[in-house]
Amino acid sequence: MKNLKVFIVISTFALGLTACGSKDDVTSTVSTQASTPTNSVKPSEQPKAVANSTPQQTPSPAPQKVDNSGKENEFKAALKKYVDENFGIEGYKTTWYDLIKDYNVEIGEQETVITVVVKSSADPNKAPNIISTVLGFVNDQTQKSYKAQKVVISTDDNTTLSTKINPNK
Repeated sequence: MKNLKVFIVISTFALGLTACGSKDDVTSTVSTQASTPTNSVKPSEQPKAVANSTPQQTPSPAPQKVDNSGKENEFKAALKKYVDENFGIEGYKTTWYDLIKDYNVEIGEQETVITVVVKSSADPNKAPNIISTVLGFVNDQTQKSYKAQKVVISTDDNTTLSTKINPNK
């Protein structure tokens, strides 16, 4: 009887080897089955995938340029009025007043730049007088809303005659 049991065990084992093809197939099948976890949960009850715990950065929107045209126009009008009333009075005009053609004010995020556009025939030696006038306007304590970090004197053909950083930024 004991021989019969041994024979059945060996026959069953041999049959298993024959069905798999070789001993290596049995080993790989066993190891594959051993490494694959069994899950007794029904597919509909399986847990949902957990979101990646690493926060995803959303792209930053492109910086919007602030429209300062209203402030720039107000600044330009106030500067023009100041220069006209103090340096352009008929009979008392300065030697450089009639050289001025226009004012450009650019209010940026980091600095405000005033460009005084003068005639292309302007004497470059007059530029420091114009710069002093503009800096006097922007640094006057009664003009607190009109500050500038830089003044540029440029001709109407885009030649820069002088640039000065405001020492009272």
